[in-house]
Amino acid sequence: MTGNPITEYEYKGALGGALFEMMNMIGCEAWCLGTMISTLASRILLKLTTIAKFPTLSANVVNDKGDYPVNNKPYVIMEKNGLKIGIIGIMSQGLYGLVNQTMLVGIRVLSPIATTQKFIDELQAKTDLIIA
Repeated sequence: MTGNPITEYEYKGALGGALFEMMNMIGCEAWCLGTMISTLASRILLKLTTIAKFPTLSANVVNDKGDYPVNNKPYVIMEKNGLKIGIIGIMSQGLYGLVNQTMLVGIRVLSPIATTQKFIDELQAKTDLIIA
């Protein structure tokens, strides 16, 4: 999300919005939050998620209330060629060592292992394949 020209300009009211518009055009079907969550204000992330015509995934990024803070959801189930595929978004807790902690106020990154297992258990009977 940073360091390239398409993300350095405001588009549709959000820095980096052009990247999400490009992702719409090429047919992206989902994206997962990464360390960019710490470099953009939550209002910008919220705007990006409204530009995206595809879901924002992150099962283990929550706010202090345990809610998903930036229109993220834990997973999606997609059907491709008759195969039901569960896709779980997960962020590494390594985020805490990569960024200034003041950028993460109000954001928690839950255990990737425990969170992934929780959603694997939920998706097991509903899918043929699970990707995290």
